[in-house]
Amino acid sequence: MVHDDFINKDTLQKEATVRLKILFIVNPVSGYHSTDWSKEIATYFKILHHSIEFYFLNTGFAKQSVKDKIAVFKPDKVVAVGGDGTVSFVAT
Repeated sequence: MVHDDFINKDTLQKEATVRLKILFIVNPVSGYHSTDWSKEIATYFKILHHSIEFYFLNTGFAKQSVKDKIAVFKPDKVVAVGGDGTVSFVAT
């Protein structure tokens, strides 16, 4: 049990109302293609009131175009959706 003195209720209320901007970088050719990840993600976040956008890594994309998208959208978080190559790409 947590004692009330350790809980800052104002902080908790503020965190509950924070709207995050999240950019999902999606590799649509990764995996077995049976799941429409952008649809699943959009459905999940619909009731959470965060601002989300998708960037799809299509054939011939340039790393600079991803950087440009990040600069324009200014996300709080960037999430890789794909395999280990996608995660490695987003991490660098």
